[in-house]
Amino acid sequence: MKKIIVAIITLGLFLAPITAVQAQTNGEIEYILLWHADDTVHIDAGNTIVLRHRWGACTYGLVKAYLTSVHIELSIDSGPIYAADGKDQYWGPIVFHEFEDPTQQYCIAGSKIGGWIAYWDVPLDILEPGEYEVYFHHWMDHPVHDGGDYDQDGHIDIPDVYTRERTITIVVE
Repeated sequence: MKKIIVAIITLGLFLAPITAVQAQTNGEIEYILLWHADDTVHIDAGNTIVLRHRWGACTYGLVKAYLTSVHIELSIDSGPIYAADGKDQYWGPIVFHEFEDPTQQYCIAGSKIGGWIAYWDVPLDILEPGEYEVYFHHWMDHPVHDGGDYDQDGHIDIPDVYTRERTITIVVE
């Protein structure tokens, strides 16, 4: 019985590096942050692409407030424009994240150890090699603050209505 267990463990240790190499060469998920990505993004062929937008705030309720205000338009290669709001199917649940360094956070509202975030992930799956143009337009019906004090004056910063319109070129190589 011990010989069988030793043989299985040895076989598992032998196959582990092969499995790891296969996982690397079978493609990975690459997220393109629509708000922050460079104007041109290079992706390895065979990788799955996910277009991502996110909103974080100091409280769960502030993220919900954002979702009532947000609108997004997205198109690829001037194709049909996909329009979304905060109830769109690609919004994931609002989740809590602890701050890596709580002393470097800006939250006045909510917890001092973390914040809340919602992700909007649109999967493109695997694209053939070539260039693709992604159009991203984001706007809000009304200003929504995130509970942060970025100028460190002791008061929550009230933002202007956030809007962003841009084009990102994805180069699959």
